[in-house]
Amino acid sequence: MNTLTQTKRTTSLRIDNKLFAYIEQKAKEENRSVNNYIETILLNTSGYTDPSDFVLTDKHLAILEEREKRAEYQDAEEALNELNLKYEL
Repeated sequence: MNTLTQTKRTTSLRIDNKLFAYIEQKAKEENRSVNNYIETILLNTSGYTDPSDFVLTDKHLAILEEREKRAEYQDAEEALNELNLKYEL
């Protein structure tokens, strides 16, 4: 993810004190800030994906070009799955 162009919104949440203490402890165990811990949980559980998180190498592009010539992919998801691309969160 390009952190130079990434923007984040500041927001506030009302969270039960006991839940916040639990989240704070879990974040500390993972050496994260509470904000980072919550954001990571939201990203991992919400199903949100950002197309700009994909990294295509020259090798990936060559495979896509070759397959495109043969029109073997049903959709972009199938192509990315074959290339074993993962989201970078």
